[in-house]
Amino acid sequence: MHAALMAIVLLAAAGEPAAPAPTPAREPPPPANLAASAEAQQAKPGDKLICKTEQITGTLFTKKVCRTPAEIEELRKNGREQTSDIQTRGDMFPGLPKF
Repeated sequence: MHAALMAIVLLAAAGEPAAPAPTPAREPPPPANLAASAEAQQAKPGDKLICKTEQITGTLFTKKVCRTPAEIEELRKNGREQTSDIQTRGDMFPGLPKF
């Protein structure tokens, strides 16, 4: 009985070859300067873009970043305000215990 059952299983398995699994469609890789292209699209046509290469924190990789002069000034202003707040208050995380 086991032999007959085994023969049926083997015949059923050998009857039709399994269809190959469909290969997933590959998306094209994102451009290397994704950040630069995204910000360039947000800029107005007459705005001048200033591009520079920045290192990604925690890696050895770099990326190209393009910003308008107004965006650069806004980032500098925010950085100065945060630095001033930290120096004035004396701690970076108010409400947390000091060690």
